[in-house]
Amino acid sequence: MKFKVGDKVLVKSLEEINTVKSLHIAGTNFVPQMEQWCGKILQINHIDENGDILCNGCSYYWAEWMVEAPIDFSQYEPENMKWEERRYELIKVMLPYSDFNELSTDVLVDNLFEIVDKVILKLKG
Repeated sequence: MKFKVGDKVLVKSLEEINTVKSLHIAGTNFVPQMEQWCGKILQINHIDENGDILCNGCSYYWAEWMVEAPIDFSQYEPENMKWEERRYELIKVMLPYSDFNELSTDVLVDNLFEIVDKVILKLKG
């Protein structure tokens, strides 16, 4: 079991769940009412004997395959790094979570650089 009570988990996107749920025939099922939680970060408050996860604010049990560890952005806090030297790393982390599917790669990277640069300026305050 890779999670424990108190951990935060990211519920996978509906697309990811639909892609792999046919591989998980036995155990906890994903039901349509769970869709509202896709893409959200929840905190684990109980893990049953089968390893199914119950989270704060949600009455559904989640199988381990339905969730993943969210990215720990604390490593990108200003006191932990030099933003200017690490912005490429931050872009690589943000890229899979971006919603710019229709944009070309060059436009996408430019947009992400712009966002990261704004964040850097705001944090430098």
